[in-house]
Amino acid sequence: ARQYWVAGNDGDWKREELIIRICERAIGIDPEYAHAWALMAIAQTHLRFRQGRPDVNGLEAAERALSFDPDLAEAHAVRAWHLLEQGQQEDAGREIAAALRLDPESWEVDKVAGKVLFIQGRLKDAATCYRKAAELMDMDYHAAGMVESCCRGLGDMDGRFQAAKVTLSRVEKALEFNPRDASAIANGAISLAIIGESERSREWAERALALEPQNYILRYNIACTYVELGDQARALDLIEDSLSHLGK
Repeated sequence: ARQYWVAGNDGDWKREELIIRICERAIGIDPEYAHAWALMAIAQTHLRFRQGRPDVNGLEAAERALSFDPDLAEAHAVRAWHLLEQGQQEDAGREIAAALRLDPESWEVDKVAGKVLFIQGRLKDAATCYRKAAELMDMDYHAAGMVESCCRGLGDMDGRFQAAKVTLSRVEKALEFNPRDASAIANGAISLAIIGESERSREWAERALALEPQNYILRYNIACTYVELGDQARALDLIEDSLSHLGK
C-alpha cells in the first residue's frame, strides 16, 4: 500500500481506493496495526478533501491509529489536516508541530505537513517540509514540484528555477518506468515552462491531457503551466472546465 502511495498517479483516485483496500486487509490480519490505520487515514483524507467525498472520513481511522500508538506521527498529521479544514487553525498548527516533533524523518508526515502549512500560507515552513520529503524519497517528483510553488509565492525565483530542474530530473526518471504517468508529465510540463523550454512544455502539457482527460486536478496543474507560458486563454478554458466538475 505504501508503494502505491509513493509511486501512484496523483489525482487518480483508484490509487487511494486501492490503498484503502490493502490497509483493510492488513487490519483484518492485525486489528491493532497502527501504521495500516494511519496510511488508510491519509488515503481517505485525500478522497474527502481533494476529491470532495464527504462519505469518506479519514479522521476515524487516524483516531484508531492513535488509540494503539499515541505517538504515531502520521496519524497526528492527518488530525492536523482535518482540524485545518474545520477552520481550527491554531489546533491544526499544534498537531502538525507535534507530528514533526515525533518523527521529522517520516516522508508521509513531511508531505502532509507541507500541505497543511501551504494551505495556511506559511510558505517558508511548507517549503522546508516539502524539501525534506523530497530528500527522504528520491522518486517523489511531487514534493519537489511543490517547492517550486512555495518559492514562487516567496518571490525566490532562483530557488524556483533550481526546484524546477530537480523536479524535471525526477519526472524523467519516473517516465522511464511508466511513460504513461500523466501526473509526472504534468509536473514536468510546468518545470519545462519555468526553465524556459516553452515548446517542449506545451507538448508535454497536451500529452498529459490526452492521457487523462477526466483528471481535473491534472487539468488545473496544466492550467498553471499555461499561465507560466503566458497563454491566459488556454489556462482559463482548463480552469473553467475543472471548476465545472468540482465535487463530481
